[in-house]
Amino acid sequence: MYIDVIIPRAINKSLTYRINKPQSYSVGERVLIPLGKSCLVGFVERVHSEAPDFKTIKEVHGPMDPFPLLSEKYLNWIRWAANYYHHPIGEILKMVIPNGFWEQANWDSLGTKKARKSTQPAFKSETKELNTKQAIIVKRIADTQGCYQPHLLWGVTGSGKTEVYIKLAQEVLNQGKEVLVLVPEIGLTPQIALRFLNYFNRETALYHSNLSENAKLLSWIQILKEETKIIIGTRSALFAPFKNLGLIIVDEEHDGSYKQEDRFKYQARDLAIVRAKTENIPIVLGSATPSLESYQNAIQNRYELHTLHERANQAQKPAVLRLDWAAEKRQTHTPLTLSTNLHRAMTETLAKKEQVILFINRRGFASSLFCLNCSKGVMCPDCSVTLTYHKSDNKLHCHHCDHKIILPKKCPDCQGEQTMLTGLGSQTIEEEVKTFFPKAKVARMDRDNLKSRKSLEEMLSSFRNGSIDILIGTQMIAKGHDFPNVTLVGIIGADFGMGLPDFRANERTFQLLCQVTGRAGRGAKPGRVFIQTYIPEHPLMQLAENQDYIAFATHELKERKELNYPPYGRLVLFEFSAKDLSQLELFIKSIPVHQFSHPKCTLLGPSPAPLEKVQSWHRQHILLRSQDRQALHIVTGSLLNYLKKEAPRHIKWAIDVDPLNML
Repeated sequence: MYIDVIIPRAINKSLTYRINKPQSYSVGERVLIPLGKSCLVGFVERVHSEAPDFKTIKEVHGPMDPFPLLSEKYLNWIRWAANYYHHPIGEILKMVIPNGFWEQANWDSLGTKKARKSTQPAFKSETKELNTKQAIIVKRIADTQGCYQPHLLWGVTGSGKTEVYIKLAQEVLNQGKEVLVLVPEIGLTPQIALRFLNYFNRETALYHSNLSENAKLLSWIQILKEETKIIIGTRSALFAPFKNLGLIIVDEEHDGSYKQEDRFKYQARDLAIVRAKTENIPIVLGSATPSLESYQNAIQNRYELHTLHERANQAQKPAVLRLDWAAEKRQTHTPLTLSTNLHRAMTETLAKKEQVILFINRRGFASSLFCLNCSKGVMCPDCSVTLTYHKSDNKLHCHHCDHKIILPKKCPDCQGEQTMLTGLGSQTIEEEVKTFFPKAKVARMDRDNLKSRKSLEEMLSSFRNGSIDILIGTQMIAKGHDFPNVTLVGIIGADFGMGLPDFRANERTFQLLCQVTGRAGRGAKPGRVFIQTYIPEHPLMQLAENQDYIAFATHELKERKELNYPPYGRLVLFEFSAKDLSQLELFIKSIPVHQFSHPKCTLLGPSPAPLEKVQSWHRQHILLRSQDRQALHIVTGSLLNYLKKEAPRHIKWAIDVDPLNML
């Protein structure tokens, strides 16, 4: 008898070993094997009696645990991921399985490891009774238990999606099965995690990338011992080794955080759908602004659609008003960043002892330092972006490579002395608000101001208990927060994300506007939202004001179809990078692009990436596009094989199947 073993190496095949001892092995079992002059831990992929062609076959040393850590279904799912994303299966397992399992330690010794206790924020959330609409949805989804069925739960912010998740989880636990709940970011979506923890208590655990390796190991051990029934976590939690999984929930399914952008570039939402299909269980995708891919699947009846278009407990949607900031600038020549109407609304709100959120999707104090002599912004020497001014340390920062310089008195390019700061960011808003509202307690929530998860939790707690009157922030304040006393939300620079060279730019902007709008009026008091924009007449701004997702999706899907972009076409992006631009261009020109032609696949490029240089690496793209998945992967495989043989060491290259970031 023989076993094929997956090892944690960048190879696309398993290694075969002989079984001599009268001992049985199972798929998914952890084993110790000889490799060269050393020993290595691997996982059994197959047990068989087919003798390999080569003469010398080493003998497996033996099993390491009393039972398989991974089920056969789990390994089949990982194998599918390896094939689809063109990534070695051994590297995938090495990345998703805690490091402790790759050590030469048996099950008993692993169980003795300790992890530092993680503390949860002291916040008690109430579990509310379902309304009629929620109860109907829970029943419909619960009726599909025991079979594969994707469900899209499209519910406006504050409609009670979390209550639906909790009731569904209870149904699954009652049947002795387990639940996996994915959230974009644990720290930024605390409400759902806390409600599950409060409701299910000891059966629930959190899993995310900030856990220590020992904590991850112990989480896996508790799952394998069936002590943990519910895992709530970020995309890495998708790989939890549940043996009897009954339901997967993906909250905020549209969120870009579900895409892994380095090494194994998977999309957790899509891979969760494949896991649900492999396990033959239902999966629920929840969002107030579904991704166009999920919405298209729903209207074509591939997913079952459930809608919650009203807020729970009779709470009203906020009133939304567009503000023409360009017109006010022209008429008043004001140097301020907050419009008169928004300023007045903030005064009224604070007078009523209510809270304000101001959202701006830019960090720093000014977007760039502009030279009036040469008409250029000060660029990062290592990236193709202008440096952003941060007043807190009087430096220009690069938000891609963290390069910093003291604010220069002269233009670094032409030595001109006439320079000016242009644009605005969260620090600009903070300074202006503190100037005009000196008695208000103001806080800024962005990645420059919050250095740890603990500081984030403390700020959210302070805002929730009323210690902060005005919260200014970036995307961090847009996701999942429930502050009943927030009755005013101001969105400054609502159009900043539009116009980027990325076909998803409008979709991201619309989703973000709707998410931020949803922070207002979630309690008994009515809410107001002011969208301050330079282009109020733009159709997207009008649709955002009316929260008209269907009209937006209809318009956007029409354009996507004409261009054969997702969800109608599929994409694979090859990125090439090198420190030396001439060497990169020489190699790119040498690629025989014509050899990879296919009648059902379009190859675009090579061409410079929109963000041509990042961290001193020059970048070029080749984009493959097709409606035929098989044709796309045939061309991808051919180009991949060519690069493995021909790409020199000084050229880095990476493959991204279903890319989310086109920059």
